[in-house]
Amino acid sequence: MRIKSPTTHPSGVWLLWGVIGLEISLGLIYLWGIVVRGKAYPLFHKNGQMTIPLLVQALQLLIIGLIALSLLVIRRHTSLPPSRIFCGAIAVLFCYGAVDEA
Repeated sequence: MRIKSPTTHPSGVWLLWGVIGLEISLGLIYLWGIVVRGKAYPLFHKNGQMTIPLLVQALQLLIIGLIALSLLVIRRHTSLPPSRIFCGAIAVLFCYGAVDEA
């Protein structure tokens, strides 16, 4: 898959593949624990509290919320900029979701 865009930085593509690799690794560790031990490792259990997958998900939600919040502060000049209400609602919802997850 080749991502080409005037706004896509090469480090962003590496970051994307890194995040995808992290998610796949977490899933494989979870499945490996179930296959080997018959139950998931406590730090990698998908339904546990304060586990690594939960913290990764909370971090991802927080980052998405901060990106939406940055759209409110730094508005780029585009043909169709997002409305302030939309960006504010997305930012609040994702930041709340991140805090709720953690």
